[in-house]
Amino acid sequence: MKRSFFVTILGLVACLFLLTIFAGKDARANELKFQSTYPESHVVVKNAFEPWFKKVDSNSNGQLKIIFFPPGALAKDNETFGGAEHGIIDIGTSMCGRNPGKFPLHSVAELPLLFPNAKVASQAIMKSYLQLPELQKEFKDVKILWQWTSSTAHILTTKKQIKVMEDLKGLKIIGYTPMMLETIKALGANPIQVSPTDAYLALERGMAEGIVMSFAGALSLKLNEPCKFAAKSDLLTISFYSVMSPVTYQGLSADEKKIIDDTTGLQMASNCGAALDSGDEKDGQWLMEKGMTIYSVPNTEKERWLKSVQPIYEKELKSLEDKGYKTARKVLETLRSLSSELAN
Repeated sequence: MKRSFFVTILGLVACLFLLTIFAGKDARANELKFQSTYPESHVVVKNAFEPWFKKVDSNSNGQLKIIFFPPGALAKDNETFGGAEHGIIDIGTSMCGRNPGKFPLHSVAELPLLFPNAKVASQAIMKSYLQLPELQKEFKDVKILWQWTSSTAHILTTKKQIKVMEDLKGLKIIGYTPMMLETIKALGANPIQVSPTDAYLALERGMAEGIVMSFAGALSLKLNEPCKFAAKSDLLTISFYSVMSPVTYQGLSADEKKIIDDTTGLQMASNCGAALDSGDEKDGQWLMEKGMTIYSVPNTEKERWLKSVQPIYEKELKSLEDKGYKTARKVLETLRSLSSELAN
């Protein structure tokens, strides 16, 4: 009798143990690791990523959860794409420029003065991706969820307010990407390559007289201290992506795949862009309250700037065509058309 009771208890314990294991496995299978390119406090995380996490959770009745990981927690930023491709990261977000040469046609979206704001830019790049197989090919090894761009960058200066292109002539302006440096030069200034983190000292010590930077970047780096003026010029943007491991995606149920598909794409591209525009406006207001004078460059003047940077367009397009990317001009025209359509 005692032996029978003991065996029964052991059986119940074993069953409970197995149920716990399988329940744990099911829970883990429905928890997707998401590595962000932004820290948790960033406006895109708060106003775009986190609402999406909650929507996925709600639409799946809690069966599909996305777990946030900060930059570099699962893989280095330049290894995000590979991490997703090989299943190390379930979902990863990063900047296209972190992997030079991997997304050649997407570099067209970073040409200067192409977009008026981040929302239009993000919608345009996402729509162009959905329309053009040549862009889709660059992400063929992963499941792309959405694309977006940074907020537009402006020109901040230490001693001189920039209103027209001639005001830039001879000034030493900091840039930190090849496109920025070429744009600065085309507008008549002298480009200086300095990393964003070193920009404060360079500006404070007079090694540079200005920088190309978004208002959010200026706030986070305290550039309002050396820079007293800004020309709000929407000079250029930087491209980003959110991708999912194809292994992870295929492992989802049909209902879970539908939830992911229905809540990403153009909707998330728009949400990310809107979050950045809202943050840019708020940060610009903060900079003005701290004493920075912000001048909005009118469209008529921007047209003059656009003419001056056309050689950059031609150089970039020819470089791509010489490498075999014969549809580069088609990509540009699609982006231009979508930008014009979405801005009106």
